[in-house]
Amino acid sequence: MNKLLSILLVSTLSATPAFASGNHNSGHGSNDESKRKPSNYDNDSSPKQHQHGDKQGPVGSPAQPSFAKTSIQVSLTDSMQIKFHKDIKEIKSGEVIQFIVTNKGKVPHEFSVGNQDKQKEHAEMMRTMPSMVHADGNTITVQPGETRALTWHFEGDDLIVFACNIPGHYESGMFKKVVLIP
Repeated sequence: MNKLLSILLVSTLSATPAFASGNHNSGHGSNDESKRKPSNYDNDSSPKQHQHGDKQGPVGSPAQPSFAKTSIQVSLTDSMQIKFHKDIKEIKSGEVIQFIVTNKGKVPHEFSVGNQDKQKEHAEMMRTMPSMVHADGNTITVQPGETRALTWHFEGDDLIVFACNIPGHYESGMFKKVVLIP
C-alpha cells in the first residue's frame, strides 16, 4: 500500500508543472498580427501594436492593421525582386500602410522594413542564424505561395529600405528604397 501511495504521489507531483505551464501560444514576442485580417475595432486609439518584441525603429514601428489608410500589394520573386503593385517613390511620416506580401517564388523570402543600417544589421544576423524567428514586427518570412501582411506606422526622415535578408538575396538586388519625408 505504501509503495502504491508513493508511486501515485511521485506521478502527481511530476505531472503538475507540465499542466501548469500551459501551451504558451499567446504570441509572446511574435508577429501574429501579420496573419490577422484588418478589423474595424481595436481597443487602442494608437496605431502602434505595443507587443513584446515590437519597438520603434529609425523609420517607424509596427501598427495595427485597422489603422492603415493604404494597402499595398507586394510580390516577392525568385528573380530577386520586390515588386510593389503601386508605384511609390516617397512615404510621408505619420502614414500607416498595410503591405500584403505574396511570395510568387519557390524559395522562402523575407519582407523587412528598416533603414540601410538596420538592414545591414539584420543581414549579418541572418548569415549567422538563417532560420531565426522574427519577433520585432518589422520583418516577416513568407513561404513559397504564401501571402502575409505587415502593417507599418512610418515615422522619421530617413531613407526606407524594404529588403529580403535571406543570405544572398539582398546581395542579388532584392531590396527597394523609398524616401521617408517629414
